[in-house]
Amino acid sequence: MGKSNCGVQYKGIDEFSKKKRIELNPDLFFTYSNKEIKQILKEQDVIRCEGYMAAISGGYRYLLLTFSFPSQEIRRDYGTYREGSFLQIKFIDDEKMTLYNTGVDDVRFNSKTGLYEIQAQFSIDYKQEKILRKKDIDKIRVTWTSGFEDYDVFNTQFLKTQLQCLEKELD
Repeated sequence: MGKSNCGVQYKGIDEFSKKKRIELNPDLFFTYSNKEIKQILKEQDVIRCEGYMAAISGGYRYLLLTFSFPSQEIRRDYGTYREGSFLQIKFIDDEKMTLYNTGVDDVRFNSKTGLYEIQAQFSIDYKQEKILRKKDIDKIRVTWTSGFEDYDVFNTQFLKTQLQCLEKELD
């Protein structure tokens, strides 16, 4: 079922909808480094992306991603990740799916990790969920305000595993 242990970071009542809400523990989605920057940063990645799935009873599913960067130059290099920005998923069979960021977030410094972060939230409808449960991911395209970049995904079953874990918790 993948690397995740299906841990839950929150299980309770959503304060807005008053419905049951579950959030899984974050898991590594992908990392990115180029050769030139890797020589400078040594062990750190240029981008580290962790994510998790969340659900609110009634069929609502969300993918939440945190992009972490070691440099405070993130705004200059990437910009931000605005509401409406898209995440395009390319599956191993070359099919694609586009998810749209529904959250609004700016770059912030995480004093615990020493990294700069941007968070994004994507609603997943039933049709998308059915596809994500079946397919392995090859790459993703992230649209920053400065343009887009494509990233290889090594945790190809990330979303499939997260959805299986979520289903287990909802039963």
